[in-house]
Amino acid sequence: MKHILCKILLHNKTHLVVAASFMIIGAYIGYLIWYILDSYLPAAAADNGYVFVSLISVWLCAFWGIYQLPDQLCMNRRIKMVLCYPVEAQTIVSVVAMRIFILQSGICAAFLYPFFLFEAHRRRKAVLALLFCCILTGVLDIGVILFSIFLSRFCACDIVGYAFVVFQYGSFLVLAWLAGNVVFALWGYIAGKSQAVPKEQELHVALWVWAAALLGLTVLIMALRFAAEHWYVRGYLNVQDFRHREAGKRPTTSHITHPYFLLEWKRVTRNKELIFFSNIKNMITVMILSRLLFYNFSQIGLTGTYVEELFLLMSCCSVNTISSTAYSSDDNKSCYAFLPISGQRLFLWKTIQGFLWGEITVFLFWSILICLERLPVLSAFLLLLYGTSMNYVCSWLGVLIDLKMPRTVNSTNELLHGNISKVLVLITATILTVGEIFLSSRKWLPVPLLPFACLAGAGVAAGEICFWRFCKGVFYDTDS
Repeated sequence: MKHILCKILLHNKTHLVVAASFMIIGAYIGYLIWYILDSYLPAAAADNGYVFVSLISVWLCAFWGIYQLPDQLCMNRRIKMVLCYPVEAQTIVSVVAMRIFILQSGICAAFLYPFFLFEAHRRRKAVLALLFCCILTGVLDIGVILFSIFLSRFCACDIVGYAFVVFQYGSFLVLAWLAGNVVFALWGYIAGKSQAVPKEQELHVALWVWAAALLGLTVLIMALRFAAEHWYVRGYLNVQDFRHREAGKRPTTSHITHPYFLLEWKRVTRNKELIFFSNIKNMITVMILSRLLFYNFSQIGLTGTYVEELFLLMSCCSVNTISSTAYSSDDNKSCYAFLPISGQRLFLWKTIQGFLWGEITVFLFWSILICLERLPVLSAFLLLLYGTSMNYVCSWLGVLIDLKMPRTVNSTNELLHGNISKVLVLITATILTVGEIFLSSRKWLPVPLLPFACLAGAGVAAGEICFWRFCKGVFYDTDS
């Protein structure tokens, strides 16, 4: 019965060839990681490589469990069909959890099997590490299931969906933070530079760890049986009510007070590529571009205090996809000529939207700089001011260039839009930044580089605002 129930709930039609292909790929990845650790790390670090691999496998299993378990147990509509039959809630939970746990155990085995096959003196440690990873994965899975049942049962039906969104994405962030901290905390032991515990206490500590893991797993299994029996079905139906609660609701009339803001907000938010994928591409571009600019210009003598930070923030500002595709990605631009829409005000709101979205990237990289370099308060404030002013300068310039560019886009992919505009903005911003650094390095200015860069950026932004205010005819899109 559990086999049939698994097919109904998970709707899995994976072919045997596909499953075998995934197993081969997993085995190859595990072997590749083992080969890299064994070949390129020092001997002391290679001896403890299984610890590092165990951490990676547990992290991947936890990520997969957080992603799959709430969806399969609380959002799966096929469970509603099964509830009409005499099937216990514990059986439903165990079938779904066991299927996901088997996949997670396969991930752990794929990462740890090379230590068992190719290193005979570490086979016992590899087996123990595999068992411990499976136990720890089971503990994490049961914890995720318990918290999911708790949310579904005790959150109101009108907010339970949002609670699950916060839980899943918050768990991803916490998981990433914990993974980094655990690796840093154990790096001395992994690299062979120190011991986790004294040798005379290894057996004692190992017994206590295994006892705690098994005891915790037993307690969580008992708690899961109670929660599945008393809370799961009501919680599941509560989540389903959230998904269908708007079916009979009549839409209310609304009054749009800021139509230009609404037009731009819809343009940006309705295109997931414009927000997520292009921003990920931009972050990678910023990290590469800032290092490249700093290295090349430092070779010709343009050096000084905070030069690298200025190049980093300038790169953040100049690769703003939302501003450099302000008109080319606007599907409504063909309607603007027939509507009483001010081209000047539309240009302003396109600039503001690009500025606000770009400020998120600027603030992110600025925060990383503050955390890594421990800058003085005044310097940190001036860097943020410089990034904000340059963000507006580059957003305004990107929107203007995209407005004046010919409408000859060869691709409908938003990731390819605005590349020429971004290149022109990057060239302009680089010239401005290099000029500021050049004037400061030659001691031709009575003020240091960072305050001068802030003043120059604010001055250019003020000039752009004045140009927008008094040159109204420039901002009408004649190609729409």
